[in-house]
Amino acid sequence: MRRSVTNSKEFEGIRIDYPPQTFKASTMEQQVEPHRGTTVVVLGILGLVLCQVCGIIAWVMANKDIPKMSAGTMDPAGLQQTKAGKICGIISVILLALAIVFYIIFGAAMFGIAASEGAFEQL
Repeated sequence: MRRSVTNSKEFEGIRIDYPPQTFKASTMEQQVEPHRGTTVVVLGILGLVLCQVCGIIAWVMANKDIPKMSAGTMDPAGLQQTKAGKICGIISVILLALAIVFYIIFGAAMFGIAASEGAFEQL
């Protein structure tokens, strides 16, 4: 279905007619999924501050949402929030890995010190 609209304006007593514009009425509007950018960025920040598992969840959610936004099936308005949440999630996962390595090294050092002091000889 097509309809045309004629635009005309009057300026200082002179009528100006613009060419008609043709609009095509779409039969079906494309439905896009709402973005989860706020959720991803909140989980990313929680991953940095509180619990690194939230960072892993933010990273996974962002990896699923960014291609959907690029394909047009998800609202692209939250793309920057999603990217920020992904970066926070990546940083929190790196901090988690560093903490695990630190605790392993610290535990091995404490075990070695205790063994060198003879703490295990009585057992």
